[in-house]
Amino acid sequence: MDAPALALWLESRLSSQTAREEWARLLEATVTHALGRPLAELLPEAALWPAVEAHLDAVGLRSGARFAVREVLTRVAAEGHADQAALGRWLGDDATRALLDLVGRPGWVDPAWVERLFQEQAMEAVVAETLYEALRDFSTLVPRIVQGVLPSGIGKLAKLGGMATGGVGGRVLEEVERRLEGEIKKWLEKGTRRALEGAATYTRERLDAPEAVHARRDMTRFALEQSGAFHARPLDAETLATIEGVAVAVAESVAARPERLEVARRVMARFYAERGGAPLSEALAAAGVEVEIPYAAWAEATWPAVRGLFEVPEVKDFLQTLAGEILEAVR
Repeated sequence: MDAPALALWLESRLSSQTAREEWARLLEATVTHALGRPLAELLPEAALWPAVEAHLDAVGLRSGARFAVREVLTRVAAEGHADQAALGRWLGDDATRALLDLVGRPGWVDPAWVERLFQEQAMEAVVAETLYEALRDFSTLVPRIVQGVLPSGIGKLAKLGGMATGGVGGRVLEEVERRLEGEIKKWLEKGTRRALEGAATYTRERLDAPEAVHARRDMTRFALEQSGAFHARPLDAETLATIEGVAVAVAESVAARPERLEVARRVMARFYAERGGAPLSEALAAAGVEVEIPYAAWAEATWPAVRGLFEVPEVKDFLQTLAGEILEAVR
């Protein structure tokens, strides 16, 4: 048998039905062997770092940003648009209680968020308009009170002056309303900010009060009661395109920062220091990963890719070279 014939036999054997049946056993044996070895031996930190670094350049980060939007967020949004059922259906009673307990925890909301919210001009505009309408509505009661208190006095003035009581009373009420309107606007110039500061202080001091905790839990329940379509509604094609542009811009900004490599190196070094020396199975268990691999299913899923390797010209050339070396070694 010459080298081309042996190479053809190897290709046929490695891509045969027999090889397909053996692949599940080999896959399980390979993975089991890997799980028993330390991560630092399987994938040394020094060997992995150049690959990580290569993906942290502008091209790699841009590609990752686009992939996250086009292949993840876009598909999630499309699924959400068609989902008319409540999101809460995915959570059982225990999961729902755990989530509500989480948002109800003391200290869940940082007071800095409250302070910043009440400093915004939009909040000031809302409060100013609300106060104005409330004070204006209240001010309409004052003339009625005046009208109820002064009829006898107005009557005496009318007799002395020869004027109709109704006319004098009407002018008095109009004057009271006019002056109140001016006082309300004058007060709002400074009173709105004081009201906002007071509201911020009150809210900050009562972030974990029963009514505040109830509000957080109630908003969480509201979110769970809404459908996927409700939550995905803002994510139309135009918005997704805008998000992609933002993601790419952020990726390019990160790529321009040299400290990105320092941060990545520190994270990797810390991970290897904590997990690298333990067998891979223990490292995964410490990370909360339960290794239960359906090897037969994965063998079926990966076999087409394995079989396809032998259709690659470079692989065929490699088998030819390997066959020649085998024949040379056995002579």
